[in-house]
Amino acid sequence: MSTDFGLPGRVAIITGAARGLGAATAELFARFGAHVVGCDIDGDELEKTVSGLEGEGHLALAFDLSQPENCESLVAQTLERHGRLDILVNVAGIIERIELDEVDEAAWARTMDVNVKSQFFLCRAASEPMKKAHWGRIVNFTSQAAHTGGFYGTSVYAVSKGGVVSLTKNFARLLGPDNITVNAIAPALVDTRMVSGNMTEEAIDNVTSAMPIGRMTDAAEIAMSVAFLASESAATITGHTLDINGGLLMR
Repeated sequence: MSTDFGLPGRVAIITGAARGLGAATAELFARFGAHVVGCDIDGDELEKTVSGLEGEGHLALAFDLSQPENCESLVAQTLERHGRLDILVNVAGIIERIELDEVDEAAWARTMDVNVKSQFFLCRAASEPMKKAHWGRIVNFTSQAAHTGGFYGTSVYAVSKGGVVSLTKNFARLLGPDNITVNAIAPALVDTRMVSGNMTEEAIDNVTSAMPIGRMTDAAEIAMSVAFLASESAATITGHTLDINGGLLMR
């Protein structure tokens, strides 16, 4: 496998690209020569990230992906700009800490719309040009909460991330004959604003102390795993959920 993972010239949509895991993935893909189409609901922050990427041909598109028509527009504008779509990385997601007896329908819908519905409709939209090209890579982001059931008021979040695991397997079965692989990454604690903004230092310390490696994962480390799953070397890996958790949960 080449050190650039075969990414030069590839066109990749990366959601949640304004910051955190999405930004780290966009930066790595751009450094390896891919044309990045970054998407995020935060247009201002997204523009800063995409404008700072290495190379040329990158595009920043601000969309609320909880709306299926926006998923279709994102793919359509990518094709209009580049004429192809090789890779989709579904990073965008939200977490709201709400105790079980305080979860209402609106809170349920917000989390499901962003974390599950957006990935479903974007996978479906992206698969069409990939099928025509008879090649594609889709990497969805789930969470260790999909395996553990979640803690600290994250029951709805855990259910949504379990849904991502299931839709990943479903699309992998359906798209395999078209030479399209679909996999998921399930991080534990990653050193991003999402973690620091939703967990106390004590809670973070409690979790990292239970990890054999004894620390959070860096976003750039996750991005390298995304690049591998998007490469030709991962051609027979599909329907898989890759745990990146520092040994927190071994299964």
